[in-house]
Amino acid sequence: MNNNDILQSLINHDSKIPLSLSAFEIFVLVAYLQTAQHWIHGESGLMVRSLVEKLINAVSQSIPEAGALLEQGNQPGCDITKEYFEQ
Repeated sequence: MNNNDILQSLINHDSKIPLSLSAFEIFVLVAYLQTAQHWIHGESGLMVRSLVEKLINAVSQSIPEAGALLEQGNQPGCDITKEYFEQ
């Protein structure tokens, strides 16, 4: 099976794969995805944005304040800049 065959299998796989993450692990994953989504365009970008929203909603159900904080990561004005790390 080559890479294209594997990718096609993933696309055609219609059942859900259970995934268990802590709230903090989801928080970190969302932060990384939010950073990546600034550089991903087209349909892939839409998929990332959809995934980010699903994960934020999952966190918000348990910890609403954390969900609100994660929502800030979707706003370009809240991006961490290079200067932040130089402090």
